[in-house]
Order: sequence, then structure tokens, then C-alpha cells
Amino acid sequence: MFPFFRKAKAGKDASVVHTTAVRNELQELVALYPVEPLPASASTSSFPLVTTLEPFGLAAYHMSLMPRDSSLAELRNVIEHEDFRHEVQQSARFLSLRNPAGKTVSLCEQTEFNNVSLILITNSVQLITALRQIDLAPPTPWEVFPEVDPESLGSPQGEMAYWWNTYWAPFWNSLEKSEQIAFLGRFDCPAEWREFIEFHDGINNQEVSP
Repeated sequence: MFPFFRKAKAGKDASVVHTTAVRNELQELVALYPVEPLPASASTSSFPLVTTLEPFGLAAYHMSLMPRDSSLAELRNVIEHEDFRHEVQQSARFLSLRNPAGKTVSLCEQTEFNNVSLILITNSVQLITALRQIDLAPPTPWEVFPEVDPESLGSPQGEMAYWWNTYWAPFWNSLEKSEQIAFLGRFDCPAEWREFIEFHDGINNQEVSP
């Protein structure tokens, strides 16, 4: 698991420690993404959520993804279709590939919560745009946490909070209300989980109707 992408605790000192940890963990990729202006068009609220790594010395964007098993092959196909075939670096964490246009993508694939998660770093806006054309929805909370009784929860805590904020919320908050309703119906959302999601849908203050 990559702890440097977790939120730091409140406070100036904690923020400095967190920034330093991220910088250290990403040091192996700095040479692949020399500092240069990044097109702002990639930094939007669309899903997958994209954040810039410029504050950490990389001219690249970061995405954290936990696509459903059925979408993993499609994601890999998109990367191959964008001609990322030349391996430029293999480290303990990241496989980095480059395409003929000189753009780079660095991938870390691991297992979390009994699912495959991906950290994807790239300076290719074209790749980001292509990834946004496919279904990269994460598994649902009731699939990832089948042992959890949502009626006993006050709010997501610990590992569940990390999963919720990293994988679920960015996807969920990218949907229109009608799309949220359709998604819950598509995956047979249990009533208690529907209530929990309604109650804790505070990021964009949307409500999901039955």
C-alpha cells in the first residue's frame, strides 16, 4: 500500500512531513518527468480524478484507481493503444513505459481490499482523456466490505475511510444524480447501504432517491 497518498493529519508540521514523504517515495520517477509546464486541461473534476505532482518535483499527473475486474483488461488495452510499449524503467514499485510521442506512464499494480488497485502517473493528457472514455468504476462498498453492517457505522473509519476517500468518493461524486440512482440499481444496492450512502454523501451534498 502507498501511504504517501493518504491524507495527512491536520496541522502544519504534519503537512510538511507528508509532503516530504511523498517527495521521497516518488524520487525514483523524477528523472522521467522533468519539470515543465503541464496543460491545465487535465486537472478537472472528471473521473478518474487527476491531481498534479508538480509540488513534488514531477511534471506529471497522478490517478488512484480500483477498477472492477471486468475493466482491468480494457484499461491495459487503452495504454497499449496509446502506444506505451517501450519500457524505460522497472523499479520495485513502478513499471514505466514511453510512447513514440515521448510521453511516459508509470504504473504500480497491487492488491488492496481483495481487489487490484493501480497508481498511474503520466504526463500524457491524451492517455487521461482516453481513460475517461471507459468504465473504471470501483467495486461497491457492499462488495468490498461484505462483513460491515452500515447501520452500525457512524462514518467510515480507518481502512474503510481510506478506501472510501481514495476510490469510492471520486467516482461517486463524478456522477449526476440520475446516474447515481442507476448505478445503485444496476448493482442491487442493499437498502441499508443506500441509506448510508445518502447520509454520508456530504462532499457534493447530493441525495439519492430510492
